[in-house]
Amino acid sequence: MATKVWNFLLPGAGSHSVRVEGIGTSEQQVIIDGELHSHTEALTFMGPENTLLELRHQEKTGWILLVDGLVVEDYHRDRRPGGDESLRELKHHAEGSFMISPSFVVSEADLNVTRKFQFIIGDFKDGLHEVTLAHEHCVWQVVCDGELIAREAHRLADNNGDASFLVNVAPGLHVRAIVHMLWLSKERLWSYKLTVNGVDVPASWRSDGKLTSSIETPDNGSPPVVMGPEELMALAPLPQPEEDAHAEVPATPAEPATLPQGVSVDHTTGKYLANLRIKSGKFIFLGEFSNVAQAHDRYLEAVATHCPDKAVHPRLRPT
Repeated sequence: MATKVWNFLLPGAGSHSVRVEGIGTSEQQVIIDGELHSHTEALTFMGPENTLLELRHQEKTGWILLVDGLVVEDYHRDRRPGGDESLRELKHHAEGSFMISPSFVVSEADLNVTRKFQFIIGDFKDGLHEVTLAHEHCVWQVVCDGELIAREAHRLADNNGDASFLVNVAPGLHVRAIVHMLWLSKERLWSYKLTVNGVDVPASWRSDGKLTSSIETPDNGSPPVVMGPEELMALAPLPQPEEDAHAEVPATPAEPATLPQGVSVDHTTGKYLANLRIKSGKFIFLGEFSNVAQAHDRYLEAVATHCPDKAVHPRLRPT
């Protein structure tokens, strides 16, 4: 049965997930933020924060999800090189016409997979990661632990390329990785090399079933350890001393009541969210930022574009 997963951000409410199994069939099941929805057979239902969710099928793009009438940003593997070949392809979407997705979840069935790599960060029980590489129509697509994290297009004349990305190992902690692609003219095939934390990771699976080259053959059949438990502990922030465990937690530096117009704070992530209410009454989510000034600047830019007559309180303008 076909399964689709959408992730989206709501202003002031953080990230949410909608997973639909058997989409469009009598066996359809809708899971919202990990919980099975009661009206799973419907195509329109209530979502988080009293939003209205709608599943709609389109001839060219297949199933889409709308949140309060706005399409959730999605990824389509069949985009051909040319124009905006970035992962998100935002250039072709009008500002405020879609809901931002913090991540894209894809299945192997959606991609032309050519290599798989497995490696360990920490210990085998909790630290096994997998990178999947797809190559089709002059586009490399990299999936890490089920999430599409990199897309790189190339010309037919190109004979090499790189895709850099971060592997999430814990909340707020990442390890750098890179996939290097090289065209071997003599063999007339592409060679792929993954390096994580400076360690070369051999391929654990190839589409042609062969593992012959030195870099693509595991030494003992086990995934390599690219960062041991000791290195991981050194990377992670130190835990608080036991005597400070019940210490008073300082308040968030800027509470919502003191934030500039058009800015809210996500207390889960600590990020500042910019959003604008347009004439129709709907909110346009403008993105999340690390500080108040960036979020408010983005809000003021959007006001000038979408609501030039909208009044902005002078005391709430950045100084």
